[in-house]
Parts: sequence; C-alpha cells; structure tokens
Amino acid sequence: MKTITLTLYSALLLSTSTAVFAANYLPNPMEAQQALWKAPGVHMAQQEVSAQQQESAALRKGREEFTLGAEMARRTIETPPQEQFKEWSVNISRPLRLPYRAKADHQLGENKVNYAQANLGETVHETSRQLLSLWFEWLNQVAQVQLMEEQMQLVQSQNALVSQKVKLGDAARAEQVTMDATFAQTAAQLQQAEQGMRLTQGKLLAQFPDLTVPDYSTIQFPDPNGVQGTQAEWVKRILAHNHELHRARSETQLLNAEKNQFASRQSFDPEIGLRYGKDRAGEENVAAINLSLTLNGDARKHDTEAARIRANAARDNASLLEEKLIIEAKVNYQLAESSFAAWQQAHLAANSLQEAHRLAARAYELGEGHLNEVLLAKRNALDGLLASRQMQIQALLDQTRLQLDAHQLWSLDKQP
Repeated sequence: MKTITLTLYSALLLSTSTAVFAANYLPNPMEAQQALWKAPGVHMAQQEVSAQQQESAALRKGREEFTLGAEMARRTIETPPQEQFKEWSVNISRPLRLPYRAKADHQLGENKVNYAQANLGETVHETSRQLLSLWFEWLNQVAQVQLMEEQMQLVQSQNALVSQKVKLGDAARAEQVTMDATFAQTAAQLQQAEQGMRLTQGKLLAQFPDLTVPDYSTIQFPDPNGVQGTQAEWVKRILAHNHELHRARSETQLLNAEKNQFASRQSFDPEIGLRYGKDRAGEENVAAINLSLTLNGDARKHDTEAARIRANAARDNASLLEEKLIIEAKVNYQLAESSFAAWQQAHLAANSLQEAHRLAARAYELGEGHLNEVLLAKRNALDGLLASRQMQIQALLDQTRLQLDAHQLWSLDKQP
C-alpha cells in the first residue's frame, strides 16, 4: 500500500515537473490552416476578393458603351405642289474615355483588389485568434480533468488505506465516513470538469468542424520557456505582419484612388457619333459625324472634395492605428513575460503544497497524524496544482499569441 501511495505522489510531482516537454498541446499546423480557410468569415472575404477582381476588370475595360439609334420620318411640303416624302436615318455613338481617365480607373480597380486582399488577410488573422482562444479554453478544461483524475487515484489509494486502518482498529469508523464523503466530492468535481471539457470542445468544433481534437489524456503541457528576444524585436516582427495595419493603409490608397477618379471627371465628357440617312424619299443621302460635350456641374466638385476628406481621414486613422498597435504589441510582450514569472511562482508554491501533503499523508500512515490534516493538505495541494496549471496554460497562451501575431506559428498569408 505504501508503494502504491508513493507511486501516485511521484506521478503528481512529474505532472508539474520541468522535465515534461511536448508540442502536442497545439493543433496540427496543417489542419489548423485548413480549418481557418474554411471558416465562414474567411470564405466571405475570399468571395469579396473575387468580386473586386471582376469590378477591377470592368474598370479596365471601361463603362463607356455604344448607343444605337434609328429614326423614321415623313416630310410634308405644304406649299404647292404639295409633296410627302418618307425619310429615315440610323446613328451610332459612344462616349470617349480620355487617357488620364483610363489611368485613374485602372488605379482604382487595382486598389479595390488590394484592399479586398488586405481585408482577407485580416479576417484570416482574426479567425486564427478565435481558434487559438477556443483551443486554450479547451486546454484549461483538459488540465482540470487530468488533475481531477489524478486526485481520484490518490483518493482511492487513501480510501483503501483508511479502510485497512479501520479493519485493524487503528482508525475510527468516523474516518471512513469522512473518506467516503471526500471520494464522492472528488468524483463530483471530476464529473463537473469532464462536462466543462465536453462543452468547450463542442464550442471549438462548432466553429471549426474540420479540426481534429486529440484525446485529452494524450495532452502534455510543456513548461513555458519565457519570451525569447527583446521587446523591440517582437514589436518589429508583429508590425511587419500586421494585417489590420496593412488593411488600413490599403484603405487609404483606395480612397485616394477614388479621389483621383472623381478629379479626372471634373472636365467635359466627350461623345462621338456617326449618322447616316436618306431624305426626300432617297433623293438625298446624308452622312454625318457628330461630337457632343457634357459639361460638368458643381456636384462633381463636391464628390471630389468628399473623397479627399475621406482619404485624409483614412490616412490619419492608419497613423493612429499604427501607434495603437505598437502599444498593444508592447503590452502583449509584457503580459507574456509577467505570466511566465507568475507561473514560476505558482509552480514553486504547488510543489511546496504537494510536499506538505506528502508529509501529512506519510505521518498518517505511520499513525502520527490525523486524517483531517491529510485532507486539508490535499485540498491545499489541489488548489495549488490547479492555480499552477492555469498559470502555465496562460503563459503558454501569451507566448503562442505573440508567435501567431508575428506569423511564426501558422502560415496565414496563403491558402494551403
């Protein structure tokens, strides 16, 4: 019995030791990328890129189109001798797109596609953050189930020891009742933890159904290594790959292109046409070339000014966003460092509480302690283990989020 108890204590100590290193606590990279690109929001962003490519093609071709017309007429001459003639004509005309207008249209089309692609990149990035958040929410529940299963094994061992003491007359019947209550309480906590794990797994798979979730019993949590690199290095990496900033800058370029297009249309709109007809019942043939100019009004000036204001606002917004993202990256770096330090302290505290529990249990085995002292030490040790594991997972999450934002975790720029 002593051998079984010591083995269980060794297992608990190993569960939080610095010797455990595994990478299976994260989703498979290829599966994660495929799940991201199949997400509804990402799919919609992809379709928007395709739609903007079609609009860009339309702008390159130009929206100026041919107009066909025909006219039938009857000419009546009232003065003698009165005569009537059938007359007809056909005409074709088309607006002209001047070179500087064509250039403005081309630039607008290109910027529409660039903005849609930047928006797709930001959508993939935000979706990856959601995946990571849901995954670590599930990992928290996994950690609780794993620890409660270890507690169940420990309680079963202690329950067997108490039963043996009661049979030998070395313990009162009341201790068996207390131990039975502890067993039932631990079983209820395990059941609650399992239910929480199933719920979080359901949330994860509801949003990412193609993701493979491994058996929770195979998950091993490595010790965080701390953030490698300086704050300035991480800020530079994150900004270099930040899709939100890229989208804001693309929006500025798009609105500038719209402003340039409006400005290119402040001059006259030329239209050229050909006309052919027969007058006086075919006695006269008429062929003509016509040119018309549509003069712009104040509305086009207002449109251009509104586009200029929007472009300037987008430029200012991109600058403010860059400052905000720099602060956010610095804060995330500091969070990763502080969560690592907090885990180290919690880890030391958990080990100390486990040692106190081991000593109390050993004293009880030798008849030198009381069961209530053992159970109190066990509760304290469990609380310490849970706090240590939660801080361990939080530290892993903070470090992993930095890697994700710097594009060092998954490939987010291209569909697999």
